Amino acid sequence: MNTLNGNLNTVTSDVKSQGAIIGGLNTRIAAVEKSLSETVHCKPPTTTPLALNDITHEIQLRSRCAVHIIIRGVPESSVNTSASSSSADKTFVKEMLDKLEPKLPETVIRKVFRVGKIINDKPRLLKVELTSQEEVNHVVISFLRLRSNIPDGYSQVSITRDRTPSERRSIYEVHQELRDRQEKGESNISIRYFNGLPKIVPARTNISHQSKNSEK
Repeated sequence: MNTLNGNLNTVTSDVKSQGAIIGGLNTRIAAVEKSLSETVHCKPPTTTPLALNDITHEIQLRSRCAVHIIIRGVPESSVNTSASSSSADKTFVKEMLDKLEPKLPETVIRKVFRVGKIINDKPRLLKVELTSQEEVNHVVISFLRLRSNIPDGYSQVSITRDRTPSERRSIYEVHQELRDRQEKGESNISIRYFNGLPKIVPARTNISHQSKNSEK
């Protein structure tokens, strides 16, 4: 009888021991499940609503800028009235378009206006809104060709695309990368514009290919 009681006590002890182990495992499993659940719920989304708003805003800005050109170096009209000054600026743009090859009609001009402030008699930028991005591409590329035989009165004039602040930062970063690489000894590289976007390329790139694709 004593032997039987002893065996029962041993079995009971073993069962309790196994139960404690199982209970501990259950506790640990529950803790792991809770941790995983919290990790999943706390993980930030890859694209926040704010980021989406920024992207949408940038797309809208670029869409508006795509039909603008910026003209630098055009003297301000000596006439003080805004109407007369605007008329003189529009006349300049008309004459400039007429010098391109091929020419563009004045009907492609939607708006002509000055931006910025006059500083030390330096003329303000002239912003021109055209009817389409195709006209912008034509003006930018054709004016670059025109500069090889620049007409009188155009030596100080330059034309570029209108850019958003984000695009200007990206362009600056490309130019900074070029300077950094040149300072480290790379001398056979330069920047060329392809479809309006800057890219660092080998300086020995075919010239005819560059002139065809290079833009600002």
